[in-house]
Amino acid sequence: MRHKKIAVIGAGIVGASVAFHLSQHGMDVSVFDKNQPGNGASGHSFAWINAFSKQPRHYYDLNYRSMDRWPRFAEDLGEDIGLRWGGNVTYCSDSDEGLRLASECERLNSWGYSARLISSEELSSLEPNLKIGQFHTGIYTRNEGHVLPVKVAEACMHKVQEAGGELHFDTFVDSIYQDGDKVLLYSQDRHREFDQVVIAAGIDSTKLAKTAGINL
Repeated sequence: MRHKKIAVIGAGIVGASVAFHLSQHGMDVSVFDKNQPGNGASGHSFAWINAFSKQPRHYYDLNYRSMDRWPRFAEDLGEDIGLRWGGNVTYCSDSDEGLRLASECERLNSWGYSARLISSEELSSLEPNLKIGQFHTGIYTRNEGHVLPVKVAEACMHKVQEAGGELHFDTFVDSIYQDGDKVLLYSQDRHREFDQVVIAAGIDSTKLAKTAGINL
């Protein structure tokens, strides 16, 4: 059985993860990025693993499931990607914002999220080096964490390469053209043929999709 040839445009956290999972399912993957892995928006992200302020409910559920997936994802990658779990504290000095945070805490708990209100003393205990200043309301959400997105993207690329995939960094993709059941990807005065193309190019995605007649 012939494996599909799939191009992934973009090696940020989305494109890198897609490319990794496709390669693990036996696809023939080629990754293209105009820079290096994770050097776009992903590399400037807080990389905060959470579902704290995610609404509506279906979007919260998606993020909550994603949180549960991270330990297995890290294990599958087999590298240190900076995954750390330590929770998060959010606090404010304003009474109106305090009411909003208290309401947010109530909503999170009703949706099964671990969140509780904390005092300024507990905040100082959790973050002893933090100069708190005025304090009105605080929330501690203990199941949150963070990751190093560039390391995640790089680890995904290592796995893609191990699976026989091709990596094309510092490579600008000019356009995409569908020709029957094939997709032609034009890059730097040459074209390559694929069965499918995944566009995960961040702010460039809309422009690239337009070259294929797709409006995002």
